[in-house]
Amino acid sequence: MEKIRLSEESPLKLRLFYHFHRFLFPILFLWKIGFNVCKIMLNLLSSASRAIYEVLFENRKYISKVILKIIGLSEAVLLCIFLINTFYFKEDASSLVFWMLGLGGATAGVFLVMYVYYLILGKDQLLQQYILLTDSYVEKQLPSNIKIFGPPRVGKDTTGISFTSILARRNRRVIPIELERIRKICYIFDFQKVNNACILYYRHFCSSSKNKRRNAFLQLASSPVFKAFLQEKLLLKIDYQELINDYLDTLKNKVDFECNFLFNDGISKRHFLDLLNDYMFLYVRLYIIKNFTMLNQPYIEDPDTGLTGKIYSVFYEAIASKEDVEKKVTMENGSVARINYKEKVEAPILDWTIINLTENDTWFSNKDAEVKTLLKDYKIRDNKAFSGHFYNQLYYIQICHAASRMNATLRELDAFYINILERVEFYRITTKTAVFIFIQKCIDKLVDRGALKLDIVKNKVIYKKQAQMDYYNRLYRASGNEKFLLKIEELEKKEAKEPGKLHNILAAWNTLLISSIEQEKREKGVIRISATVSDQPVASSVQTVTMKQLVNRNKPLYHESYKVDFYFRMKDSMGRYNHKYMSSVLEDRAFQSTLTMYNVLNWSKRLEINKEIMLQMGFPAGYKLYNISSEEIFNHRYVPMMM
Repeated sequence: MEKIRLSEESPLKLRLFYHFHRFLFPILFLWKIGFNVCKIMLNLLSSASRAIYEVLFENRKYISKVILKIIGLSEAVLLCIFLINTFYFKEDASSLVFWMLGLGGATAGVFLVMYVYYLILGKDQLLQQYILLTDSYVEKQLPSNIKIFGPPRVGKDTTGISFTSILARRNRRVIPIELERIRKICYIFDFQKVNNACILYYRHFCSSSKNKRRNAFLQLASSPVFKAFLQEKLLLKIDYQELINDYLDTLKNKVDFECNFLFNDGISKRHFLDLLNDYMFLYVRLYIIKNFTMLNQPYIEDPDTGLTGKIYSVFYEAIASKEDVEKKVTMENGSVARINYKEKVEAPILDWTIINLTENDTWFSNKDAEVKTLLKDYKIRDNKAFSGHFYNQLYYIQICHAASRMNATLRELDAFYINILERVEFYRITTKTAVFIFIQKCIDKLVDRGALKLDIVKNKVIYKKQAQMDYYNRLYRASGNEKFLLKIEELEKKEAKEPGKLHNILAAWNTLLISSIEQEKREKGVIRISATVSDQPVASSVQTVTMKQLVNRNKPLYHESYKVDFYFRMKDSMGRYNHKYMSSVLEDRAFQSTLTMYNVLNWSKRLEINKEIMLQMGFPAGYKLYNISSEEIFNHRYVPMMM
């Protein structure tokens, strides 16, 4: 009886492939080891060459002076030897001339090679190194409360948004490392169960209140469903309720409490459940809430997913509320009742948040009485003073035109000032981009020639058609023969030759290449921001330092000022926020305007000012100089509404 086959595969092929893989596996294993070793060696060699080149570039002036002095001294010695041999010993010393020329030519050649290397590869290597140094500085040494200021269009928002992007990217990289660390320490928990609980009960961990989060965590841990999230095999050895009681005892006694499930980091002792509480908060913070930024301007926090930043409100920083308001309300039965209205309390800010506030000297102006009242009523200044004690990893990045215009009660808490001096963009031309540019230029020439040829043909057709139509029209008028009318109709239907398929394909490729080149240039592009860094609003005795020197500083700024260049990726700022988001205010004003530029008065040829012009300009001081009354101002500024 024939056996029933459950598969159509060939047994012979299966055996052959099995033995082939067994034979090939050791070879592939050795190949992979050799390949990885070569890769590591090449990376080390590349890193070493970049480091050497960076040192040479940073000290190029000093090294160039030393080399030129050595060459100059060598040339002088050779010249002396040449003169002595020629005029004193009467010998042929022409070889010394070749030595002199060779030495000078070799030196010039070395400098030329280094310059060409800088243009082709070195410049890009340096920019990438500067970017990494800027990232390192922002992640490790940037103070948590900074103010960025400078004149318009110099790169303040670029700097602030880039700082925000780097810090948000840092959070997304660091939090998973911390989660993995807690998983290793707290080996007794079933983290699959923990992660599922985070997804189901994430709202428990969204509150800014640490007590609320802890109470919610204890409620989940005490549930018979989760049993303190212990692994099933450990439930027989560990009483989960006793574990929770131990955790509660540690909260009451943080000094000398002892149990088997404490983690000692050398400074403090933390219970495993306390670490698990942190784990669940960080898990929700990273994977559920997702946002790490809060801004008062539009901003794309994660371009890959389209995630935008959270909207900031001054009331999120309020630590006081206004008194209740009593109002009379008419009820459904017609009676009148007095009801108290309480102001809402909104405090959603969490740990690991970057708050970016632009135009801070406009929103919190020092001369605005309403701002002073707002800060006083809601104790916002006190929030900024206390936030460092309450939040973990909270950054304030403030952007303004002049630090002195900022409200004094808030300004006195600023500990770090960055004055933007210059903004320069660099577009990186990688090998891929260079190839694309070469191909695009070739195709572009073909497309231009084709388009030019088509335009010439089209113009010829139009010109000839019009000339022939005029000719046939004259013949018709001269002879009265209607066949000339038919020819005129045929000419009207005749059209110029449209672009062929090849031309359209090349044009489409050209557009695609242009788009790819621009994307690559922006993707790899670099922005250099030159700025002074100081702990004082007005930087004095400024020292010029490199980013490496600033990163390697092991002490905080104390009445010191430095000039340094920051290097940011273009994609960390450009395209991630709308720097013209406040233009809607002016757009609305322009839409309502009854006056256009065409109707604006011109200065007369006498170039003299008068009362009418001063009334038009509207300067309060001018009103006083020309004794312009409030009635005149009103009549000039206001128009009656239609009934």
